[in-house]
Amino acid sequence: MKKTGVTDHRATPGNQGSMILTQELGDEAEFLVLSLWDSLDAVRAFAGERPEVAIYYPNDERFLLELEPEVRHYEVPVVELPGRHRT
Repeated sequence: MKKTGVTDHRATPGNQGSMILTQELGDEAEFLVLSLWDSLDAVRAFAGERPEVAIYYPNDERFLLELEPEVRHYEVPVVELPGRHRT
């Protein structure tokens, strides 16, 4: 995921960072890719005109049990991180 999606996120203007979160669930693991963007227009530059449609890469089917068809977009009204100031 880092070599494909996260690398593509970071190469797109307007991306402010990406994280991969994991949670082990017995003999399986759940993955959540979280990406931060300047605007929905920046997301469209990455994902296309339908940014709610999930993007998958050729090897994803080998590793993922489910391929969610859609992604969710959220607004971030407050960011408080130590040592960082939002302008």
